[in-house]
Amino acid sequence: MASHFLVHLMRAFSVFCALSVALVAADNITQPESFFLSRPDIRAPILNVTINDASKVSPGFFFVAPYQGQTQAGPYIYDNLGNLVWTGYGSAGPATVHMPQVVSYNGSTYISYFAGNQLLGNGRGHGVLVDTTYRVNTTIQSGLGRTPIDLHEMAVVGGATVLVNIYQPVAADLSAYNVTTGQGWVFAGLVQEMDIKTGEVLFEWNSLDHVPLDAGLVAPNTTEVVGNGTTREAAWDYFHINSAEKTPDGYYLVSARHTNAIYKISPVDGSVVWTLGGKYTSFAQTNFNFSSQHDARHRESNTTTTILTLFDNASNGFTTTADYSTGMVISLNNETMTATLTNSYTAPGAGLRSASQGNMQTLENDNQVIGWGSNGFVSEHTSDGTAVWFASFAITGTVNYRAHKYNWTATPMDQPVLYTYAKTTSAPLALYVSWNGATEISTFRFHTSTTRDGEFTATDPVPKTGFETTFVIPTFAAFAFAEALDKEGTSLGNSSTVATFVPGPGLVASCGDRSCPLLTS
Repeated sequence: MASHFLVHLMRAFSVFCALSVALVAADNITQPESFFLSRPDIRAPILNVTINDASKVSPGFFFVAPYQGQTQAGPYIYDNLGNLVWTGYGSAGPATVHMPQVVSYNGSTYISYFAGNQLLGNGRGHGVLVDTTYRVNTTIQSGLGRTPIDLHEMAVVGGATVLVNIYQPVAADLSAYNVTTGQGWVFAGLVQEMDIKTGEVLFEWNSLDHVPLDAGLVAPNTTEVVGNGTTREAAWDYFHINSAEKTPDGYYLVSARHTNAIYKISPVDGSVVWTLGGKYTSFAQTNFNFSSQHDARHRESNTTTTILTLFDNASNGFTTTADYSTGMVISLNNETMTATLTNSYTAPGAGLRSASQGNMQTLENDNQVIGWGSNGFVSEHTSDGTAVWFASFAITGTVNYRAHKYNWTATPMDQPVLYTYAKTTSAPLALYVSWNGATEISTFRFHTSTTRDGEFTATDPVPKTGFETTFVIPTFAAFAFAEALDKEGTSLGNSSTVATFVPGPGLVASCGDRSCPLLTS
């Protein structure tokens, strides 16, 4: 009878809870990292959403990897409201992470990303494939004894192979560039296509075999990342490869930032079929130019026309060719050898000029997602260029190499995590629950008891809100666990049973009705 009365009291009190319980959310000015009582170990960057046209924004989640200024740099997933869905901080060890993407490999769905050492303008590390439980399934390394793979590209092809970039230091005669006391050093831009399962290299392309040094438009020692050519570590980065893609006809599309050019590469002998942009362009650009670009992608083609997209940085921080960066859609006429800009996408307001990084992804509904690189912003646009979603990382100076959006379904291997608090043993019980990475939760049900092994009383399902869901029960309980439910009411998993934290006599005066303050320094 008492349990029946308690259930009714809980239901009635839920209306009060919705009005009076303050969720544990960070102040975007004074605390630009999220804080969660159920997961105080997580310090995820806050994503401030300033435009969100729910009628036009596409479904799915945003995949990013912010760094510089972040306490916990790593792969992250956010929803359209800017709520954290998953942090993968630390999941790949003490490494910088770039470009998390959803890929298909061997008939299953994974998140892929680069993890490794961040160097000046490039990186050295390995690729990682994480399954839908967020467990590392596969790692990818360079082949043929080359330098470890670079941070700029990891593209899974056909569910079986992967394209990676490599910055390979090579000794070279750089006397034409005032390096005369001995052989200098240059970075060759390499593309390898490998069998993911076996690691066999199926194709390798080396920029030095097909693109001359004088195609490089950024001379040694003229920018902070190009290198001076006098050591292996400071090799002249004449090419700066930053994307590679295999097109449906089996060719390769390569972007090189320091030549301001896109290349179509033959899979037979590696020869350059055509070049768009730069010193040796094959096309007349009828109504546009671009420079220091990133993320060249094949969109569609037929016998006469090829449609490409790219992110035009328009600046490398030293040389600028436009007032702001843009996402571009370009039509190549393969008969007249002309290139025409057919659409462009700019950041809302006065635009953004990103001196490094950035990308543009075409979604199935023809919306475009743009990561603004060295500016810590992400946007989504309809095909006519209208920005329907715009967000920025709250921490000043945040950088994010690429941003993507995907549908994603995941149930983590671990459990939900519950934290419970009461100011006294006669006070209401505050419950805070989260489940890092779980995408199918609709509601939580809380189970409480006076003893760890006693009879538990369940609440009605409580709607999930953001990363951490908060609920208050009007009566004290010494123990509790949380149960996650999907939209059909099916149980997805339970948290461990936890003891309620009640502050002692020396602390209680500093505590509130819903939690105690935590020291941060």
